[in-house]
Amino acid sequence: MWPTCGEPHRRTPLTGDMGVNLAIVLLLFPAWAYLIASAVAVRRFAQRANSVSSSRISPSPPFRGEREGPAKRESEVGGTRNPQVGPAHPALSPRLAGGEGKAVSMLKPLHGDEPDLYENLRSFAEQDYPRSQIVLGVNNLRDSALPVAQALARDLPAYDIVVVVNSRIRGSNQKVANLENMIEAARHDVLVLADSDMRVDRGYLSAVTAPLCDPRTGIVTCLYRGVSTGGRWSELGAMHINFGFLPGALVADSLRLGGGCFGATIALRRETLERLGGFVRLRDELADDHRIGDEVRALGLAVVLSPYIVEARVCERNLAELWRHELRWARTIRAMAPAGFAGSVLSHAVAIAALAAAATGFALTASIFLVISCVLRWATARVIANALGIPLARPWLLPMRDALSFAVFVASFFGRTVFWRDQVFHVEASGRMTADSEKAQRD
Repeated sequence: MWPTCGEPHRRTPLTGDMGVNLAIVLLLFPAWAYLIASAVAVRRFAQRANSVSSSRISPSPPFRGEREGPAKRESEVGGTRNPQVGPAHPALSPRLAGGEGKAVSMLKPLHGDEPDLYENLRSFAEQDYPRSQIVLGVNNLRDSALPVAQALARDLPAYDIVVVVNSRIRGSNQKVANLENMIEAARHDVLVLADSDMRVDRGYLSAVTAPLCDPRTGIVTCLYRGVSTGGRWSELGAMHINFGFLPGALVADSLRLGGGCFGATIALRRETLERLGGFVRLRDELADDHRIGDEVRALGLAVVLSPYIVEARVCERNLAELWRHELRWARTIRAMAPAGFAGSVLSHAVAIAALAAAATGFALTASIFLVISCVLRWATARVIANALGIPLARPWLLPMRDALSFAVFVASFFGRTVFWRDQVFHVEASGRMTADSEKAQRD
């Protein structure tokens, strides 16, 4: 029966629902494509990493000994040097020693005695490399990381280990201030900067310094996979790295959109750092690793992504720590690459599908899209886990992780303050940060 002139037109499935479903599809298809692309990118990168590692000497097993107590040796502000330099590893060939086997100084800025810190630092000290030095730095004598650094120097007398204690701070970024103090103790022309929560095997130094033999290479950097130190929140933090950050970085790199430079490893020649003017330009930068990559590219040099993947030890103790950490990451990325960060909404396929289903009252078609998104998310996570050699997350944790990631993404647009190293900072649109003393007092 045809409606009369006075009878309102009723929406039919072909007029109303079709438009809604089309809108949902236009959002979800790119998100599904992203999920597939991320799994493919991680698998290809892992295959490349395996082919490179198979040509190196098999790494020695990680340190399994008990952590010894704090060192009882004398130290003074300004630096403590272990006088003995470790000999070259007898099985190391020149080819595996970073091309010409140039001597390397590793700089490890420290802040606090985080879980597994001793074992992390020891993995960097015990390298199959002919000539290396490791410089460990803290900003004050009361830092709980200092006894750990001194213990390492005491326990490994055959290695060149320097402990620097210097309270001089120039700029808002205390990590960069620490590096400025430490560089004075670095003796070699090849420098490797790495965060304190990373762990590596004995072939790491050879792998990350080899590309520096090419004068066109300015920096070598590494991606990292997350390893939980225990607990639900640490596990969720590791999942963010493994199923969010790392795949996204590889997709961006494959599309030549990333330009990433990561604090997990930054290897460069001292000459390159001097051409940048040292660490001065990074003093007030929140994303100091990203900024140094940009500065090196501005010199016409390449930032090379090494196939070596380091391990990040994730030790979030509660939801508040995890939230603050990930919100700082998100707001940092938003400040450095706002367009790319906004586009990363496509990485939240399950959240988009769930919101669409809820908006339609869980209509049949929208619900089917949600099921497809969940299955695709689980399948690609399985591919990524197998490629990285990590256990697949428990099924109920993956939706929880996705919901938390989407909440952080949304929250990142509401404010410019971040919490880092026990301080609150305000981040400008340029990525520069200033200490927010009033906020710190309120918190």
